Amino acid sequence: MNHAKLNGVYYTPSEITSFCCSHYLKYYHNRNSKKIKILEPSCGNGEFLIDIVKYKELKDIKIIIDLVDIDKSELKLAQKRVLKNRNNKIKSEAINTDFLFFETDNKYDLITGNPPYIGKRHLSKEQIEQAKAIQKENGNSREIKNIWTAFIYKQLSLLKKSGTLCQVLPIELLHVDHTKHLRDLLLAFFDRIEIFTFKEIVFENTLQDVVILFASN
Repeated sequence: MNHAKLNGVYYTPSEITSFCCSHYLKYYHNRNSKKIKILEPSCGNGEFLIDIVKYKELKDIKIIIDLVDIDKSELKLAQKRVLKNRNNKIKSEAINTDFLFFETDNKYDLITGNPPYIGKRHLSKEQIEQAKAIQKENGNSREIKNIWTAFIYKQLSLLKKSGTLCQVLPIELLHVDHTKHLRDLLLAFFDRIEIFTFKEIVFENTLQDVVILFASN
């Protein structure tokens, strides 16, 4: 069963996180690489990365993981779970902050996860202003409708040119007017985009339809 978090994040079912990880490793991972740097911007309980570190294909590869979450207790649990499932060639850093305000000089091979879905009326003034600033930096001056779009804009700035974006996103990415700029930017930014849709509601206790987005160069 999925449990909604008070800050707008829903735990992604393990079937989906497993699919995301296996699909990434099969079709996107550079097998000649000896190192992979991963970011999960709203890691929750770390389900996405637990699947990644279990795969035998990565047993001889150095894995560097940055876990970011606004919830300190969730962050601590996520790092504990990730490290428990891998005892060699892994480095994990836990950063307790709102991803909107996360700062780093790092660039990542893989940015994965499920951003929070929080409407504007539930955001703080600081979050709204920061989300607006992030969107404006990417050429979008429209009003903020939901926090998740700013998360994706920010992730693009942290991705390596050859990196992969793997995200579980609201289906409104595909068709509503306020996400058109983001759609156009994704099409311009990436050479390859895959989108997986579902016949059923993925998250229990919510009517939010979602898609899985894979985007890479």
